[in-house]
Amino acid sequence: NCALTVANCYSTMSLNSNGGQSAGGIMGSPNPSGAYLKIENCYATGTIQGKCALGGVVAMIQIDAIPDNFEFTLKNCVYWGTSITTNTTDPTNYSSGAIFGNIRDAKKNHASKMISNIVDNFRNPAMTLSDYQGKYPDATSGPVDYYNPLVDNDNCVGQGVLPPYLVPQDKGYKNDWAKMAYHGKAAAEGATVSSLAKAAGWDETVWDLSGDLPVFKK
Repeated sequence: NCALTVANCYSTMSLNSNGGQSAGGIMGSPNPSGAYLKIENCYATGTIQGKCALGGVVAMIQIDAIPDNFEFTLKNCVYWGTSITTNTTDPTNYSSGAIFGNIRDAKKNHASKMISNIVDNFRNPAMTLSDYQGKYPDATSGPVDYYNPLVDNDNCVGQGVLPPYLVPQDKGYKNDWAKMAYHGKAAAEGATVSSLAKAAGWDETVWDLSGDLPVFKK
């Protein structure tokens, strides 16, 4: 088992997964099996394209094999790209999000055990998100309207505290456990990544926050 911390990093690269899934600005699809996964004080600025499961910071968090009391921390991160665009036409594909696309809990018995510390993550207020919109099919209850708007999400702190599901749970829907996109909060007009980083207390012995975008000090 391994525990993983990703901190104080950034990417300005645009991503196109050429029809694939799980493209993320900082991380793709981690599948942790240790005590924790922590992603802190990171930002990405590139556009992201692909089939599904796209995320401005991290794409898909897979928690199928986590131990009890696993802690997922995503704190003080920023997606400053202008667009995340999926080309999916299948509504049962994984969702995408401005901060992360979804939490994959295929066995549907780990999410209630996970300890969330998803706090103070921001997105570019001018960004656009294109995800599947339309009828989400179900053989039991009938189709439901499904769409994934860019809304501000509250912080998620505590055991079993997750972003809201985008489709009803336990109704026989395929992949209903992978429809909990997280968009963070839209930054205020006029904000920059550096101003957000200063407010969040990023380590200025590591970061130069004098410009609009943080860079590492030499």
